[in-house]
Formats: sequence, structure tokens, C-alpha cells
Amino acid sequence: EEEEEKNFHKPERPTNPMARGNSTSPMFSGVVALAVCVGLVAVLQVFRDDVFAASQKGTFAGGILSSLVFIFFLTAFNNFEQALLKSDVQAKIFPEVLVSLIVAVVVAGSVHRICTTVCFLASLVHLYFLTRVSDSTYSARA
Repeated sequence: EEEEEKNFHKPERPTNPMARGNSTSPMFSGVVALAVCVGLVAVLQVFRDDVFAASQKGTFAGGILSSLVFIFFLTAFNNFEQALLKSDVQAKIFPEVLVSLIVAVVVAGSVHRICTTVCFLASLVHLYFLTRVSDSTYSARA
């Protein structure tokens, strides 16, 4: 009876990483990040001619949205890697960051060639700040 009381307060860990209520799993957050990434690509392609390639402001906005594709693709890539390899891997320059940057720049290039430059520069700025946040968050734990 004592053993039962001790285990009563311990939450059981589901074996399925996509189990309901397990929204902190790397697999779940990877799927969400990939869905957002696909949604951004869809928006960029649907409104390519009417909005993003029609003006300078639209071209700039297309580059910024494409840099968000970089962030979400990098997040999905790293989370799937964590879920499949069952370890706390960190995103490295190669392959995670480089592949994500290439995907984002290709998406931006399919909208407008100026979007490519804006996407590349904005992605580097995003990467700098992501690294700073990551360092301040995870170096305190070590």
C-alpha cells in the first residue's frame, strides 16, 4: 500500500512520443514547426505575384517571411534529430544550419530574387540572436 501511494504522484511517461498531452516532446514540436514552415511557404507562393513581388515593401516582407522559414525549418530539423537519435544534440553549422539556410533561400528565390538577399541577411541576424538566447539559457544549466 505504501508503494502504491509513492507511485501515485509520479506521472506515467507515455511510450508514444506523439501521445496526447505530451506537447513538450521533440517529435511533437518538430511536427508543429514543420507545419508552420509549410504554411509559410504556402503563403509565400499563393501571394507571390500579387503581394510579395509587386513592390519593394512586399519584396522585403517576402524575404523576412522566408527567414522565418529558416527558423522553423531549423527547429523542425533539430527536433526530429533529437526525437530519432534520442539524445540532446545541438544544431551545428553543418548539416542543420546550412541545410535550413539553403531551403529558406531557395524558397525566397522562388518568390523574387531580392527576397533571397533579404532572407539570407535576416536569417543570419536570427541565427545570431537564437545563439545568444540558447547560450544564456543552456550555459546556466551546465
